[in-house]
Amino acid sequence: MTRRPGAPSSTNSSHGTWGSPLNSAWTAPRYSIPGIAELKSQADSLQIDTASDPRTRARILAQGELMASSLAAAWLGAAGLDVGWRDARSLLVSDEQPDQRGARRFLAATCRFEPDPRLAKILSASGTTVTVTQGCVAASPAGETVLLGREGSDTSAAYLAAHLGAQRVEIWTDVPGMFTADPKQVPSARLLVALHYDEARELAATGSRVLHPRCLAPLEAHGIPCSSAASAVRISTVR
Repeated sequence: MTRRPGAPSSTNSSHGTWGSPLNSAWTAPRYSIPGIAELKSQADSLQIDTASDPRTRARILAQGELMASSLAAAWLGAAGLDVGWRDARSLLVSDEQPDQRGARRFLAATCRFEPDPRLAKILSASGTTVTVTQGCVAASPAGETVLLGREGSDTSAAYLAAHLGAQRVEIWTDVPGMFTADPKQVPSARLLVALHYDEARELAATGSRVLHPRCLAPLEAHGIPCSSAASAVRISTVR
């Protein structure tokens, strides 16, 4: 799943060569970028009175993850990996509450996180070793696009791990783990090599950007450890 992955679909099997001058020499044999036509259509029809509509914002904001994950899948496939692309809206469904409306419903949705044998069957049936999907994106019970909140890719990973009964979650990011304080502001901040879910939740609630606060509940409920890593060095582990 790309981090900080139209209708839900299975692996996109379009053929073709990428057309821009920058990458015209590179052929993506099994993937095309979904979302460009939809994004253009949305932009063309966008009006001032609908620009702030949460439903419209969710659909537009989701296109970045959809396109980025398709690029990632194409690159990995060109590098020789047995990889498939899957729309996250076919994997994660939000858990709507009766009083949940507006921005919270479409831009800060939550999902249930009990084991889901259906999900394992979907991924097994894809026939590929690696599946690339999106973070932060899900579908409502009615099939509408919803987001899991700002920087919700960690939460997507936690939901998928809980559904699949994963052994662990690895978060690859641009910082080397969780610190006692922001090392950019406090040079003496210490790297936390291992910490409990409660400690990670407290740090996340007080501003740590390594893990999204919402991602911890699914992990703790199923006892799934989570490692944060940067480059090739794995460091902070929450368990």
